[in-house]
Amino acid sequence: PIRGPSGEAAPREEPRGLAELEARLGRLEEALSARLEATGMLEPRVSGLEELAALERQNREAAEKSLTAEIRSLSAREEQLHREVALAARRIEEMEASLRDFAGERRREREEVRGSLDALRDMLEEKTVQGRREAEDIRSQIAPLLETHAAPQAREEELHAEFNRLRESLADSLGELSERLRNAVKGS
Repeated sequence: PIRGPSGEAAPREEPRGLAELEARLGRLEEALSARLEATGMLEPRVSGLEELAALERQNREAAEKSLTAEIRSLSAREEQLHREVALAARRIEEMEASLRDFAGERRREREEVRGSLDALRDMLEEKTVQGRREAEDIRSQIAPLLETHAAPQAREEELHAEFNRLRESLADSLGELSERLRNAVKGS
């Protein structure tokens, strides 16, 4: 069967003459030419679409290569960061150990200073007690002399002045000892 321009089968008619047949053949040729022209117009579009698809494939491949390179770069950076983090963690551990050692040394030094202070306090207390004993000894030695030799008022004032000088001398010695002790504590 012969098809018309719309793709439908041409109705079968009995040929009425040669002119009718030629007219019908002319219409069919025109329809065929129109179809061929339409098909010819589609070819550049199809060709353009094929070129566009090829360009899209190239772009996708380039993007995939770029993405692969970026992933490799990120992987390398990640490995570098892991190494740096591990190094930082080791440094922190070393610093913590140094800090613990430093704190331990400071603690020992404080204990030594406390021990020295305690020793100096004990020594000061001992010297104070010793000074009091010596003052008591002096009093006890002077008392019998005063009783056996009852002297006039001048002699008593003289002894009293001597006793005050001894007391001041003892107080100065204790003050000097106390000052030395303070300086020794400050120097530690």
